[in-house]
Amino acid sequence: MNATTRRIALPILTTVLVLLAALPLLAHPAAVEAQVIPDQGSADLDGDGLNDSREIQLGTRLGDPDTDDDGANDGDEIAAGTDPLDPASVPGNGATDTDGDGLSDAQEQQLGTDPRDVDSDNDRLSDGFEAREFGTDPLRADSDEDGLGDGDELEVYQTDALAADTDEDGVDDATEIDAGSDPTSVPGGTAQTNSITITKYLCPVGYEGKDPFTDCAEELAGIAFTVSLDESEFAQSKTTGADGVVSFGGLGSGNFTISEDIPGDANDFSANCFGEPAPGAPEPRQIVFTRMDANSVGLTLGQGEVIECTWFNTPVDAGQPSPSPGDLLVQAFTCPAGYTGSDYVG
Repeated sequence: MNATTRRIALPILTTVLVLLAALPLLAHPAAVEAQVIPDQGSADLDGDGLNDSREIQLGTRLGDPDTDDDGANDGDEIAAGTDPLDPASVPGNGATDTDGDGLSDAQEQQLGTDPRDVDSDNDRLSDGFEAREFGTDPLRADSDEDGLGDGDELEVYQTDALAADTDEDGVDDATEIDAGSDPTSVPGGTAQTNSITITKYLCPVGYEGKDPFTDCAEELAGIAFTVSLDESEFAQSKTTGADGVVSFGGLGSGNFTISEDIPGDANDFSANCFGEPAPGAPEPRQIVFTRMDANSVGLTLGQGEVIECTWFNTPVDAGQPSPSPGDLLVQAFTCPAGYTGSDYVG
């Protein structure tokens, strides 16, 4: 073969080799099509209801409407909350639990939780545990709204995630924790059986009688009382209702103080408290106050005490001088000659 023949043969041979290399692609059009890069904007190459950009984000196939071959196209799976990459996760399959939280996808759809998130409210408790075992709300991180997350109540403080005041002492759990007290035990560490109920009455202006139980019949609403445990941070404050009654429950044992926010037109009060009758006694047991101050009394509670108190206020008589802070009001009375009794008021 001369030089001229070689120069002609080489290009021909090269062309033949290129054509031979391309034969597999010509025989398989799909292989050629797979090399085409589609528009990744709003286009939906496979018609599965997901645009190509979304499929790239999800990891599904742009040219396959059913990436995981489970019989449901990718768009339908996303709409149903199932996994388009998991053949076991199928819309309408009640047994499917995409996030593995113990609730099926169908159950999560009913509850409103996220079937792709094991902890929908981010309280460190799984949706399944909250809904099926613990009883808390898988959509609310603080089910009882006491300022403590459900996970913290269970794992950190051992408080009741369904009760804002675990020990029923009148102070919510978060407030007790902030104050350094124990939200799981009542003052004194005893059972939550002690209670104090106060009924508030208003006496006539300038009343000086001896029988307020008969003479002072007007029930007084909106008066603030506080029951506190001496030498502690425990205190409950409440106001009397329309019937003049206010109750304090869940009290432990110890020395307590009952104090009143005396109305502005009154300068005096009197109080009597009674407990349940002593064994064998027909009448209620009168409570002896440990002290009585300008607006408070002290008393001691044992265990299982149910205390009923009657509290009277007497408004100032406008015809008498009103004392100012620091003043001492003195009233003088003349007794009969030779008087030896003890009832100076009567």
